[in-house]
Amino acid sequence: MLDSIQGVIVDSKDKFVPLRTPQNANKPMWISHKALKCVRKKNKVFSKYKDRNHPAVRKANSKAKAALKKARHLFEKKLASSIKCDKKSFYAYARSKAKSKIQISSVFDDKGRQIHDDSQMAEAFNAYFTSVFTREDVSSLPDPVNIFKGSDGEKLLDVVFTADDVKVQLNKLRVDKAPGVDGPSPRFLMEIKNEIVHPLFILFKKSLDTTCIPEDWKCANVTPVYKKRSQESRREL
Repeated sequence: MLDSIQGVIVDSKDKFVPLRTPQNANKPMWISHKALKCVRKKNKVFSKYKDRNHPAVRKANSKAKAALKKARHLFEKKLASSIKCDKKSFYAYARSKAKSKIQISSVFDDKGRQIHDDSQMAEAFNAYFTSVFTREDVSSLPDPVNIFKGSDGEKLLDVVFTADDVKVQLNKLRVDKAPGVDGPSPRFLMEIKNEIVHPLFILFKKSLDTTCIPEDWKCANVTPVYKKRSQESRREL
């Protein structure tokens, strides 16, 4: 059932959601349309007079400089005021100001061999993460103590929820978050929440009734993040 719902959602996204080709991809994220217009006018004026000391060129340069300064100030002020609800934009801007980009160029596997291929590095990280997981001994589990003192009729035999409860959870989705392994982004799910709330309710209810969890719900994307130690030591798994 999950595969059919997921397939319809993914097919609908590919079929009906338009793709936008970014324009001026190299321009700073903080620049406004008004500031960009002033910069273009400055370049146009300079192309006409070819003299930086010409009054028209100096005036256009001054106007463009003021517009750029104002655009940057307003952008940073907006980031600061909305940091609690949009941390992603703040950190994206902070990363864009960094002079160096930290990335994994290579790692060493458990046998000391240096790995450069992306897929092999992913496998090496996966092997390391698996090795540090705790494996519990379930062969001799103790019997739990029954602390429930009520009658059988008072026991919790089912979890009752409605489609409205599912919609409440959909409304809590963060649209600035990245999609999971299933593909659809939170923003897309938020836009179609009224259409998918009932199918999701049926899916969740069936999962509880049959005590079965879809395999996709057990998957997650794991990203290694450098925290401490030297750059050399972090490459040793």
